[in-house]
Parts: sequence; C-alpha cells; structure tokens
Amino acid sequence: MRCNFTDKLSEWLDRELTPSEHEQVREHLSGCKICRQVEQDFLRLRDQISTARFDVDPVVQRQALWKVLASKRVPLWRRSVAVPIPGVALAAAILLALGTWGVFMRGPMQSRGNDRRVKSAEPQPSSSNGSGVMDFSRFDRGERAIVYKERAANNPASQGATR
Repeated sequence: MRCNFTDKLSEWLDRELTPSEHEQVREHLSGCKICRQVEQDFLRLRDQISTARFDVDPVVQRQALWKVLASKRVPLWRRSVAVPIPGVALAAAILLALGTWGVFMRGPMQSRGNDRRVKSAEPQPSSSNGSGVMDFSRFDRGERAIVYKERAANNPASQGATR
C-alpha cells in the first residue's frame, strides 16, 4: 500500500514546505501508519549518513580537486595582471641608466672593414741576425689581419717591378 504524502515527507523533514503544507503533513502523520514508517526510515538513513566514516585515498582526492580547479581556470590571455606602476617605472629607469652607462663606457666604435691592411713598413733589423727582417708584432692586436708586401719605390732593383 502506498500513501500520497510519502513524497512530501522528505520535504517536511528538510523543512522545505510552506507553513500550511507543513501543518497538513503533521496532521496526516498522526493518523497514517505508512507515513510514520517512512518517516522513521528517513530519520534512520539520515543518522547513518551523518555517522558514516569516509576514508578517501589522498591521490584520488587530489585528482578530483585538480579537476574542479581546472574547470575554473581562466585562460592566460583573459587574465588581468596587476602591476605596480612605481615598480615598473623604477625598473625602466634602471634599464635606461644601465644602457646609457654601457654606451659611454664602450667608447668610440672601431671600424670593422678591411682598413687594417699594412701597405708598407720599413724593415727593422732584428737584434739576433741583423738581416733586415721585418717585425710586424707592433701591428698585432690579436685579430685577423691581411699583410701585403710591396717593394719600396726608392730601391733601384724594384724600378722595373709592378705593384
């Protein structure tokens, strides 16, 4: 046998009914044995749920939490960024000062072309053999260099040679 008030019984226990409906269900409970049994079943179930112990695996709990949090994440391009204006201004001023200091400390730029050719050099006698060997060590700056050898114009042997 089934009573029509059993559906309203759950709402009555949760106090979700209007005062007039609440009073109707209470009067009905006093005379209906089925509804009193359903009420007792609901109350017993509520007690069992409230006293139940749930041992949740921490890994499963963490995964469930990440799923919930991931669903609420805002994409990177839609996020707002709070930047303190004085901090940004200070950082820009420091970068500008470092850049200016670096330019002035570097000094004048050296030309990077092929202007480093040595056209002619006077032979300097070597201290060891005196044979007139040319010493180019004074031109050495530790960089790559191209050296061309030309004959001197005042040498009678080189009058017929072309450059």
